Order: sequence, then structure tokens, then C-alpha cells
Amino acid sequence: YLLARIDESLEPSDMQVLERYNWTLEHILPQQALKDDKRRTVLGNDPERTFEECINNLGNLMLTPHPYDLQEASFAEKQQRIAEVPLVLATDVLATNSWTPEQVKVRAERLAKQSLVVWKRPQLPEGAGSAFRLSKRAATMRKVTFADLFNAVLVEMDDALVSVSPLHPGR
Repeated sequence: YLLARIDESLEPSDMQVLERYNWTLEHILPQQALKDDKRRTVLGNDPERTFEECINNLGNLMLTPHPYDLQEASFAEKQQRIAEVPLVLATDVLATNSWTPEQVKVRAERLAKQSLVVWKRPQLPEGAGSAFRLSKRAATMRKVTFADLFNAVLVEMDDALVSVSPLHPGR
């Protein structure tokens, strides 16, 4: 849904394309990339960490009308499949010869910025924000940690702590 709405906002006529297929998600960097020495090399000095940062990152996901038959395909094979149903989302994927963590990051930032265009922050009437600020009492209340309670010997081991609302003592 997120990718479809972002694509539609980039090219409103793509809605016709989006409605024509049953879409699935394709991981551009494959989910099994760590098992392939060539792909591990692209992931840099710490491939496990880089893989975790990239794999389910918005920048690594692409809509495809095809089943999951290309999950472990080469980048070139994925590009061919992605090019069959051109979406604006595919532009940066189709414009490169390889898929690197840096490209995942750049694409994620671009898609995140576009999502802020699609889902704009609501405009509140002037002064409405004060309803969401802490009251003077809450803002001046002292915060007490469990460690503070133990150190003051107000709570001992095996004591049961319960939350009680000052407004509703029975709760």
C-alpha cells in the first residue's frame, strides 16, 4: 500500500497500472544475500550488520506483479522483470548497474520524503498545541525510579508495585 501510494503521487496516471495487477513485494537485495560471496562483498566490512540495515528497508523494496520466482535472481534479472511494468518507483533501480547499501539508503530517503507529501501532517488551529502540553503540575513533578525507591528502603525485594491513578484511586 505504502509503495503504491508513493508511486501514484509521483505519477498519477500510474494508478491505472497499479489497479491492473496483483502486486507483491520484491527485495531488490535478495533475502538470501549473505549466502552468496559476491553479494556479501557488496555489503562491505560488516556484511551481517549492513544486510540487516538494508534487507527490509523501504529503499530495498519494489512492487512487482510477478510471483516470488526471482527472489534470489541476479540484479540484472530483477531489473528486466521490473522494467516490464514501468512504475516511477522503478526509475532509480533501472538507472544503475548494481545495487549497493548506499543506493538503498538514498532511495529510502527519497521515498520517505515523498511519503511526507502523500501523508501530510495535519494543520492544527492556532493554540491547539497547548491542549497536548504537560500541565504545570505534571511538568514540575519529580520523576522517581525503582532504584530511588529501593535506595530509600521504601520498596523491598518481593514487594508488589501497582500503578494507581491519582485521579482514580480505585484503578
